[in-house]
Amino acid sequence: MRRTRTDRGAALLLVCALASATLVHPALAQAPSAKELEDARASFKDGLQLEKDGKYEEALEKFEATAKVKTTAQVRFHIGLCNEKLGKYRAAIDAYEAAAKQAEAEGNAPEVLKVAPELATKLKEKMPKVTILFAEGTKADSLAIDGKPIELASAKDIPLDPGPHVVMATAGEENIREEFKVAEGESKTLTLRVGGPATTATEKLAYEHPAETPKEQPKAVVADNSTQMTVGWILTGVGVAALGTSLAFYGLRAGKMRELEGACVDNKCPPSAGDAIDSAKTFTTVGHIALGVGVASLGAGIVLLVTGKKKSEPEASTTARIVPWSPGSQLGLGIEGAF
Repeated sequence: MRRTRTDRGAALLLVCALASATLVHPALAQAPSAKELEDARASFKDGLQLEKDGKYEEALEKFEATAKVKTTAQVRFHIGLCNEKLGKYRAAIDAYEAAAKQAEAEGNAPEVLKVAPELATKLKEKMPKVTILFAEGTKADSLAIDGKPIELASAKDIPLDPGPHVVMATAGEENIREEFKVAEGESKTLTLRVGGPATTATEKLAYEHPAETPKEQPKAVVADNSTQMTVGWILTGVGVAALGTSLAFYGLRAGKMRELEGACVDNKCPPSAGDAIDSAKTFTTVGHIALGVGVASLGAGIVLLVTGKKKSEPEASTTARIVPWSPGSQLGLGIEGAF
């Protein structure tokens, strides 16, 4: 029997529909098994402990393994935190922004939605930046940093992770490769000599920095008493506010713990308690961060207030580093259960 055009069209639509169901929605046919979910929960729990102990590289591996099975806003948040501690600022910013977006869409992680965007913004401000220039009379055909192509017209204030990098430029058959380093918050300008008519073999591998004067030893500065007292009061206020925030998140964590006490028996929790467990763990992390900021700010403020009462003697400059918590700290113990 002869097929009509309508029959052929209907058959074609059926084939397309079957192909779409097979190719576009593979996740529907490959849902994680109970064993995979159990392993993912264990990996997430191990990652939290490693993160608390300051073993960020190992913790990141655990969180990334969890994300391959199930990705939540909390998992993305901790991936961002580990990347930040490892100096991988660009990856951390991407993870923080993805965590906030998922938290907003799902509406089940308000603490992540509040903290992640702030951390991403602060990290963007700390990223080093580099500007690539070319010596007068020279011009490149292409430019790349760490293998990533860079538009010649926009090679200004390029954000990078702290640490070593490689810049490559080409001009015809000539290739220039230079290594450089940037520190957190640093803005660096590199001037490359490429494609010039009078370059020698040695000059082709050289880049020029702006003239630098010999670095002098830090000079002691006697702070004006009134300014020092003002800064002291500001830091003290910030410390008190941060400690209050820490107490608030510890209070939220305590509420989740009471909720879990009724649902969990002998440290075993049903799958329905997963969101509550995730929230409690994230409350603990945020509480630790706020506590660290509060203690550091309050301590610095008190020191400035005490020493500001009289003229300070010249002292060598010091640098303080704030960390979310001390490895091994018993504040906010982890909780057993599933993520």
